[in-house]
Amino acid sequence: MIAGIKTRHPDDLLRSIHRVREKHGHCADEFKFTRVDGSNEHRYRDLVDLLSDSDVQIHALVVDARIWNPFKGGQHWSVQAAMLSRLVVSAINHFEVMSVYMDGITTPDNTSLGQLVKRKSNYEIGGGKVVSAVSLNSKTNDLLQLADLTAGAIRRARFEPESMGDDPKSRIALRLAAGFGAHSFEDQSQTRFRVKTAEPARG
Repeated sequence: MIAGIKTRHPDDLLRSIHRVREKHGHCADEFKFTRVDGSNEHRYRDLVDLLSDSDVQIHALVVDARIWNPFKGGQHWSVQAAMLSRLVVSAINHFEVMSVYMDGITTPDNTSLGQLVKRKSNYEIGGGKVVSAVSLNSKTNDLLQLADLTAGAIRRARFEPESMGDDPKSRIALRLAAGFGAHSFEDQSQTRFRVKTAEPARG
């Protein structure tokens, strides 16, 4: 599955994340949902709260192989680019332009993931609304780490529902949903929380 956070104020959000790191002793750990446990849950609570208090929107595209598996028989990097483009197209509004920052993946020589996503997105939108698309290392980028945090929470709730209970990961996931006005992680289109299961393109 793929998830992203959309903000009009990335610098403000980065400063807020830095303050969380300072509050918790200049924590330099990579923020990942898989690392949530009882010893650091308070840190992730602060991250979730700063997300919900910001202008961030969450957009997620769930790939459920029981419904459709676009990766079957396809080249991973090409399918990944197509799925990322779908997510971008679903997140951009009519009067917006957008810069896209995404976690890098391995692509063939002379093939740029960013250029693929930019080209595919603008083709679908029918204009030049995506002005740039750049692959970054999520280990060194706090915004990508928060996107990974949201993806992990949605993934757990959607694919491991039996594991949702009174444990640190479940509490963080449920706090995230509640902070964005969502009562579940099922497909929905709230103002700030949009989740959709991927389906084959029509036509």
